[in-house]
Amino acid sequence: MTTTDFIRPRTTLRQRLAWRFRNAMWNCRYHAKRWARAWRYGTGRLTEQDGHDMIYEIQQLVGWWPLETFDVEGVLEDALEIWKPHPELEALCRDAAASVANKWSGSGEAAHAARDWATDLVADYAKANGIVLERVDDEQQEEERNAED
Repeated sequence: MTTTDFIRPRTTLRQRLAWRFRNAMWNCRYHAKRWARAWRYGTGRLTEQDGHDMIYEIQQLVGWWPLETFDVEGVLEDALEIWKPHPELEALCRDAAASVANKWSGSGEAAHAARDWATDLVADYAKANGIVLERVDDEQQEEERNAED
């Protein structure tokens, strides 16, 4: 095959100008979003989504991706298996996850072990803040006792 076998249809001036305009608009929006995020970073007002976007962009830049994920949602999920829902539970899980993430140096089943450690810290943080968390299994034991009677 030769290059003449692939004849590209000609584009009109209008089509080329429209493409350039759309491309320029996309670039403007992209850079405006990055400048806005930089401003929020500089003023200490980053959102959670900003953090996720920055992590994604940094991973692409340095070529490093975590293969296991340790996050607040996982700790909260584990905590809800142990304790009943409480308004302060998510904040406690966030604090516990941050503490574990800053001190963790493990391998293998890292995410699972880190979640277990953070879940243990939730109980300590709740106690230190005077928050009473009710265990889920306490309710199940009561139901079992009532069923036996």
